Amino acid sequence: MLHGVTDASALPHPPTAAAIDMVPDSWGPKYYGSVADVALTRRGPDAIRFQVEAHFLLVLLTPQPRRASRVAGPGASQCDAPAGSVEIIPAGASFEARWSVPKENLLLSIDPAQISAFAAREFDTGRIEMR
Repeated sequence: MLHGVTDASALPHPPTAAAIDMVPDSWGPKYYGSVADVALTRRGPDAIRFQVEAHFLLVLLTPQPRRASRVAGPGASQCDAPAGSVEIIPAGASFEARWSVPKENLLLSIDPAQISAFAAREFDTGRIEMR
């Protein structure tokens, strides 16, 4: 279970459809906030393929040997990903991943409009590109 969510804007159910809702409920709990949404996912060996509508940040909480992934490129890369590894998936990118052991991750979803609002406030610009 995810602990420490004390912000009143974090809801157990979304007020509207959110990008993080593409994650099946059976994979773990989701929390919805005013700036970002988060899911704590647990899944056995599997593979996924999708295109994201928001920026995703995936934090691997368990080691994932022989993890293969591809972000918007022609081919997947494979590595032994230690716990604490981070994958960044920009909004609009296609993503594929395959893992051979049970895994636990934190998935953070941030709407591109939130990044633009942050850029306008903090850097005096309305645009930041994730590459």
